[in-house]
Amino acid sequence: MERALQPRFERSSEQVERIMQAAVDLIRETETLDLHVTDVIAAAGVSNRAFYRHFSGKAELLMAVLEDGNRQYMEHLQRRMAACDTHLGAVECWIRGMLARAQNPSQATDTRPFILNGMRLAYEFPEESLAADEALRAPLREALVAARGAGELAALDEARDVSHLVQLTLGHMTWSLIQRDPLSAADVDDVVAFALAGLGRSGP
Repeated sequence: MERALQPRFERSSEQVERIMQAAVDLIRETETLDLHVTDVIAAAGVSNRAFYRHFSGKAELLMAVLEDGNRQYMEHLQRRMAACDTHLGAVECWIRGMLARAQNPSQATDTRPFILNGMRLAYEFPEESLAADEALRAPLREALVAARGAGELAALDEARDVSHLVQLTLGHMTWSLIQRDPLSAADVDDVVAFALAGLGRSGP
């Protein structure tokens, strides 16, 4: 699989770009991951042979789309975190950035199908799923450690705090997406305040 993953996720092939973009467009249109490979091939304008040269099947394509989307989103979020005045502010930025997926209608549409089918993909691609989870947690962990080093937090249990913040944030995001009930600004403020209070700080 390693041979296929590298060019796939970097979108270094024009054909891969077209295939993945076709899949993204179909997911947005149908709000489901129940795609047919034939539909993706037709929308991308490539041959069956070209598709299977890069992907073993639909599941591998979906995992590629998920990882590519997460990578782009996390790069955007990390740039926002880097612009914060304090490390604790970067923690808050991470929480707000993740919850934005349940506030913005376009992001909600893109994210919901993967939330609903994430367990299946995680089962089929455990290593890739673990790597994606670590990529999500790493910026938060770094911000918490930096906040402790700068004296913004009096104490830190790194593993516990990261786990609690991730579960709190993703739990609210997931439930909102499943219920199709967008989070309000007040909802997000409440989650942020609760999270910071749990770290020993008031806020937001």
